[in-house]
Amino acid sequence: MSFFYRAGRLGCGPKHVDLDHLLRDVGDAFYVYDLEGVRERARHLRRLATQNLGSKPVSIHYAMKANSNL
Repeated sequence: MSFFYRAGRLGCGPKHVDLDHLLRDVGDAFYVYDLEGVRERARHLRRLATQNLGSKPVSIHYAMKANSNL
């Protein structure tokens, strides 16, 4: 995920999420995840595993450490 400043405001991601706006809405401690980015990486891992393991079943798990609110 890329971060950037636009007109003096911090933003991130391909959808240009305004982090200053999120900060006002949710408070001062939060995590920001790029869901499509996570999904794309999972698809990539699955493709690699399938290529290298052949017909063996592949199961990919992702843990969001220290994020009990999700």
